[in-house]
Amino acid sequence: MVLSDQEPIGDELAWLLVPTADDAIDLGEYLTNDEEGLRYHGVALAVGFTDALVVFDPPFVWCPPVAPIPSTHRTTGDAIIQIEGFGEETLSYEATSKLVRMETVHVPAGTFSAVRIDMSFAISGRLNGQNISLSSRGSQWLAEGVGKVKETETFQGETSESELVSYALVPEPAAGTAAGATLLVLAALAAGRGRARGPLQFGATG
Repeated sequence: MVLSDQEPIGDELAWLLVPTADDAIDLGEYLTNDEEGLRYHGVALAVGFTDALVVFDPPFVWCPPVAPIPSTHRTTGDAIIQIEGFGEETLSYEATSKLVRMETVHVPAGTFSAVRIDMSFAISGRLNGQNISLSSRGSQWLAEGVGKVKETETFQGETSESELVSYALVPEPAAGTAAGATLLVLAALAAGRGRARGPLQFGATG
């Protein structure tokens, strides 16, 4: 994945991460990392012959700005699905993130000391007149000064794994970085044929 730009989603501006894999279903993920923590605002998806945008209101909090290890954090709200040419539907979502422990992670890009975050996510409601109930579970490993270096996910019984294969650090703070912030670079993950091509830098209180 590679950083595109800040774009509006919901009532906020978020950084857009665009996948580099040719067969990627998701067209981009919207993230912020600021005084409110590391938050996931939504995802753009390829749905058949059209595109859809899923907006989480409030955003799913992956990690608060300051949190002990271990600790568990829960977010609930609306999942607003906007399908191009078909309008908008609102479902409900519930997400949990657990900061588990620090682990040593070996990936193609190197060896990192990373915090493991276990996540669960469920979405339910009615979409296009049909009852919808989907859930996923997974883990992410975030390394200081680098970002996400590994990810596993189980969705509808199928498990996938992604690892960081390369990254580059941003030498200067991004515009809008909070004063006194710790710099966090969310480097892209390699998935399938995709390779990490660049970093995403945010300000995070620490």
